[in-house]
Amino acid sequence: MKKLTTLILIALSLVFIVSCNKEEEGDSPVLTLNGPSEDFCWTPGPYDDPGATASDTEDGDLTSQIEVNSDIDYSMPGINWSFLYSVKDSYGNEAGAQRVVKLVKMDGAYADNNWNNSTCDGGYGAFDTLTFNGHQSVTFTSFGHYENTPVEATIQGDTIITISEQSFNGITFSGSGTIEYNLNGSGNLIFMYMDVVKTDGSGTTNCTYNISKDGGV
Repeated sequence: MKKLTTLILIALSLVFIVSCNKEEEGDSPVLTLNGPSEDFCWTPGPYDDPGATASDTEDGDLTSQIEVNSDIDYSMPGINWSFLYSVKDSYGNEAGAQRVVKLVKMDGAYADNNWNNSTCDGGYGAFDTLTFNGHQSVTFTSFGHYENTPVEATIQGDTIITISEQSFNGITFSGSGTIEYNLNGSGNLIFMYMDVVKTDGSGTTNCTYNISKDGGV
């Protein structure tokens, strides 16, 4: 009987030890990306990584221990690149996350080529050429198909485009809109959507510009 009791106590002790070890191992950390899981970066870079945060039930804040690895090559626009985030707690439990970043190159001038549409003139060909000045501004020549109307729009935060009020030979333009990027497709396509106010000798017109262009040049 004593032998049986001893065996039972040993078995219970083993169960207790195993359960304690499992409790000591704890849960895996929680790793959360700051910002979107799909993003873009203008060449030549570098990408302004918004980072991530990590926490653990036992170890607390592990944000400072996050490791980031990336294979991004800033000389190759139009391609999706990965940023990999990983963290490990004191028990070896791991957590990870991935952010996909597409490189966008929009520098230089592009001819009309029927890739823009405007209700300002009732059809295609809303300007002759478009020139990206890095990713800070863009200049449209013959905007609205008027001569000598080099309208310049500024770009804020990579996605907001604004035309402050500008006048050329009695014609005034202003407007604002957004820029979107095709992050998942094989091309480096961008889309612009602008609401424009045009004032000339005929009066004031509210119109829209919808522009798309493959910038993987």
